Amino acid sequence: VMGFATLAMMLGHWYLVTPKLSITPLKRFAGGYILLTFWKACELGAAYWVYVGPDWGMPKTEMGYALAHREVIFALFRVTWGVLAPLGFSYWIWETVKMKSTQSATGTLYAAMVCTLIGEGIGLYLTLQTGVPF
Repeated sequence: VMGFATLAMMLGHWYLVTPKLSITPLKRFAGGYILLTFWKACELGAAYWVYVGPDWGMPKTEMGYALAHREVIFALFRVTWGVLAPLGFSYWIWETVKMKSTQSATGTLYAAMVCTLIGEGIGLYLTLQTGVPF
């Protein structure tokens, strides 16, 4: 997801230099970023279901207990910065690309890339601390 966000942002910068390019590649990259962000949301949901379960009170595993009780604030930040914010930015990116506003799309892609970077960093921390692939 991080690599796709970075590639899409770099492509958006190319449109700023050469504005007469076809908008189709940027649409494809924006759509790919949206799909990968949804995929990441599904992966996080599956990891939560497997390790923690549907109830925060009695996690299924010891690693799930660590995620649900000791590291809960980081798990919430991971979901907020790594999934919800990029999904919101995905909508804005898609709308600006449909309007052929490449400058706005590039700025929004930059913000989405930063949120994705923060989310992935927190996810790496959670994986190292709890053992849950989050």
